[in-house]
Amino acid sequence: ILVDLAGHSADNRLLVFAEKPAPVQVSAFGHPAGTGIPTIDYLFSDPITIPATERHLYAETVYDLPCAQGFEPPVYAPDVGPLPSADGAPLTVGTLNRTAKITDEVLRFWAEILVDLPQARLLLKDFGFDDDTRRQAFLSKLEVLGVAPDRVVLRGGSTRRNHLGTYNQIDIALDPFPLGGGVTTVEALWMGVPVVTLRSNSLQGRLSQSILHNLGLDELTVPDRAGYRALVRALAGDPGRLAALRAGMRERFAQSDMGNPERYTRIVEAAYRDIWRRWCAGAADRKDGTPG
Repeated sequence: ILVDLAGHSADNRLLVFAEKPAPVQVSAFGHPAGTGIPTIDYLFSDPITIPATERHLYAETVYDLPCAQGFEPPVYAPDVGPLPSADGAPLTVGTLNRTAKITDEVLRFWAEILVDLPQARLLLKDFGFDDDTRRQAFLSKLEVLGVAPDRVVLRGGSTRRNHLGTYNQIDIALDPFPLGGGVTTVEALWMGVPVVTLRSNSLQGRLSQSILHNLGLDELTVPDRAGYRALVRALAGDPGRLAALRAGMRERFAQSDMGNPERYTRIVEAAYRDIWRRWCAGAADRKDGTPG
């Protein structure tokens, strides 16, 4: 079994897979969005990331895992801190997604959320904010949208530990759209921060929904923008709920298939055994002269 982890990203080896050097070939984990290459037999995914109604569009047979991505907690991650808005501090909403995902449309929408929450502030983090020109451009955009600069916190690049530690300053994470978070979403949740996401009609927008589902947090996925705004307002007005989510999040990971590395590994191993047995059964059929 030969497994592709790169998809169509830079320096991929898809031409090797096109030559079919292994009897069973799989694309998974790294860029699980499909390759379009018929010599790759399976695409590991899950029922939310690729729903049944779209599977006929893929060259590969979609094989379901509990979640398309597994998660191994980083050993350098800091402990989850207390709720940032406790003791009268302002509520902070934000994201550590790349600013390339934060389009003008998304920024306008998030500005509306800040209008809903006049005491709240917005925290964004991206290495691009090390450039003062880029920082000022973002601040100016938000000011035009009615969000004063003193309500915006922009953080630049940092070590991975400090990057994750930034979540100890965020009460509610906002998922951008149509390109939502993947690694960013799971890291936010690992640090105890609930992520509000919009139900999407694209694979790239459904990763957060899949992750939240695996953690038993379907209520954080909303069908439309009105629901998104309403949920953020509801969470902002319920600090007890935010604190409980924060305190119990790592236990949710431990109890899930996605967030328990040993359990997820056993599931993937069983998948490899299953697809290998399928190939062997097909090979036996072909030796008997029947269709494989």
